Formats: sequence, structure tokens, C-alpha cells
Amino acid sequence: MTAQIQLGDMTVAVVRKDIKNVHLSVHPPTGRVTIAAPAHMGLDTIRVFAITKLAWIRQQQAKLQEQEREAPREFLDRESHYVWGKRYLLKVIEIDQAPAIELKHSKMLLHVRPGAGQTKCQTIMDEWYRQQLRLRPVSVWETRSSSPCTAAARVASHLSSTTRVLISSSVSWQYLAATLVMRVSCAALSLEE
Repeated sequence: MTAQIQLGDMTVAVVRKDIKNVHLSVHPPTGRVTIAAPAHMGLDTIRVFAITKLAWIRQQQAKLQEQEREAPREFLDRESHYVWGKRYLLKVIEIDQAPAIELKHSKMLLHVRPGAGQTKCQTIMDEWYRQQLRLRPVSVWETRSSSPCTAAARVASHLSSTTRVLISSSVSWQYLAATLVMRVSCAALSLEE
């Protein structure tokens, strides 16, 4: 059961569930507000709760507005892009061949067909990032470490620098979950020793 409460200029989404307590959330990046409330609680009671928390809600929304956001990519020459935590300057090369991406020193060379727009460049870049995420962990695990725990920690450190990639390109969350489970398991093993 979902409903909405209007508090001045703020709209609060109310979800009623089979729970014991009321949960108030302010969601990034826009500051959307939701309340999860027990199914038996009346809408007027939920409204009173929201009004009492109005100052806290506004404070949280202000914090979210102050946070720096990554500017949308325009795929212009010398634009910064990050791969595995290292910064590369983009160089767009229009050439009549299959799209490709090369990393050379501190440059990322994006080969596209003439007239390719920003959307096509984004699609090529997203697919390339997905390929990198699929390929990289295997080579890290096989070549850099004899211990799966050390390898898992290295993979997890790479992931922390690629959070933007995971979010923007809808990479498999199963992969992320498996890596984090391995990291937690390794931490538990090191505590036992």
C-alpha cells in the first residue's frame, strides 16, 4: 500500500508494510523522501511524524545538495576518464573502422566512426568498461597472488575506484556481491589467525 503526503512544497512517499517501527529515508541525489510505516498506522499519525522530522529532512536534503556531483560526460578531447583508479585524458579519433578504445600512457584513445554522436560514444565506453571488469579480476587473481584473500582484497580495492563505472554502466551486481563476500571471508580468516 503506497500513499503520498504533501508537506508544503515537499512530497513524501508512504509505504505501509508489516513492520514494527517507522523508517524515514532521504534518498540521493535529489533528496526524495520516503517513510516506511506499519500497516496498522493511520495516515494522520504518519503525517504528524513527518512534520516533527521536517527540520531533519531539510538538513539532510541540504547536505545532499552540497555534495559534488560528477559532471555528465561530453566526450571531448582532453576530458578526464578513470580506469582502475588511474586518470586518462580522452582523445576522440574519427576513423572509418570498428569502434575501439586504447590506453596509451596517460591517454585514452576512443576510435569512432565519423559523425558518431555523444550517445554512441557513451555506449562504446560503457561496453568497454564492462569488458574491463570481466577481464581484470581473473588476471589479478591468477598472476598477482597465491592467496585468494590477498587477491580478493586487491580486486575490492580496484572496485572502490570504479564505483562510478559500476553505477553508470549497470555492471553485474552478482560480481560485486561475490567479491565483497570474498573480502568479508578473508577478513574473518585473518581475525581467526
